[in-house]
Amino acid sequence: MIENVYLLGIGGIGMSALARYYKHAGASVQGYDLTPSALTSSLQEEGIQIHYQDDPLLIPPAVVQNRENTLVIYTPALPPGHRELQWFRDNEYRVIKRSVALGHLSKNHTTLAVAGTHGKTTTSTCWLISCTIRGPVVPLSWGASPKITAPTCFWATVLFLWPRPMNTTVLSFSCIPGQP
Repeated sequence: MIENVYLLGIGGIGMSALARYYKHAGASVQGYDLTPSALTSSLQEEGIQIHYQDDPLLIPPAVVQNRENTLVIYTPALPPGHRELQWFRDNEYRVIKRSVALGHLSKNHTTLAVAGTHGKTTTSTCWLISCTIRGPVVPLSWGASPKITAPTCFWATVLFLWPRPMNTTVLSFSCIPGQP
């Protein structure tokens, strides 16, 4: 059973949504981000502990002392050599990417995935409003909603089908230099 969720890069829009999801589900949620923002302030006001230095000594004791029941989720935006991420890996915590966490959540929900270079959040919001008219839909499904809508990475969604969407919309995409 997951008691603690620790998010590395908690201040991003997708990671903050996961933080709120797990907090609503009853987990103790903590995290790290590079800089304070209005979003991290909002999370802190909701009772989520956040620090802003990449220092394993700042990881809360509840996380350090409970490896077996702690899930660590990180954003791929973290720089190589991130000390906290390395500490979690060295100490054999369960460490997963944000896209994998979304995939786990989508297993038990109807998922509508939106991918593309531009317009994911706008399209997801429009889908959300449209679907809400027909039934309850909540971003990342905090609450009793059986549906998830999430803007997601083109590569993770379309090429790897992760998360496992019921519907996928590809808006547009640009080639990334050095990638097929």
